[in-house]
Amino acid sequence: MLFSPSRHRDAHLVRLTLSGDRDAFAGLVDRHIGPAAAFALSRLGSRADAEDVTQESFVRAFERLDTLRDPGKFGPWLFGIVRNCAGRIHARRRTEVPWEEQAIDLQAAGAADPSAEESFTEIRRLVDSLPAAQREIVILYYFSDCTTREIAARLEMSPAAVRKQLERARKELGQKLLERASNGFEWDPQLTKKTLTLVAAVSAGWMGAKASASAGAAATEPTPPSGSPPATAR
Repeated sequence: MLFSPSRHRDAHLVRLTLSGDRDAFAGLVDRHIGPAAAFALSRLGSRADAEDVTQESFVRAFERLDTLRDPGKFGPWLFGIVRNCAGRIHARRRTEVPWEEQAIDLQAAGAADPSAEESFTEIRRLVDSLPAAQREIVILYYFSDCTTREIAARLEMSPAAVRKQLERARKELGQKLLERASNGFEWDPQLTKKTLTLVAAVSAGWMGAKASASAGAAATEPTPPSGSPPATAR
């Protein structure tokens, strides 16, 4: 299997991050935050919850980056973290809060499309009836501008399988309805900045703890008497 340019770029950024280049992780956030948020939305139905889960997922990804075995698979690995974080929200609230909130969000934002609220009222009922796999693909395609190839890579499916699921969903929901529903939808414009702020705080805390541990270890080492020769390894 060929190593795609996208996977190559992810692998490079992961290695730079692990080597101590924190700016490299900002590149990973910039590349993956839209699809991650859309994937969270497909699991939760609430934009606010999806944005919270997205931020939490990137923080967890940063903390656990050294456990990623294949740096080129950062995208699918991140989706696994998003899935787990979203699952915890489901467990807490027990019932899904589907698409009413999206209509409210668009109405409050004064969406340019006057049919947006009607579209979301319609889509919330229909999207919830889709199988999970189709729902994920629909939201990734229409709400994060992912291509079918990009969706396939992130979900570790074949592009043909993604296209097949997308076509089934379009037949079920209607392509025009999906296109209207995504018109006017916007993520929080500060989502990337907020995510990077949280990651920076975690990174600073980790570096501070590491420095304190190193200082503590150095302080406990015995100091050889003045004039004594340094110890030699045997």
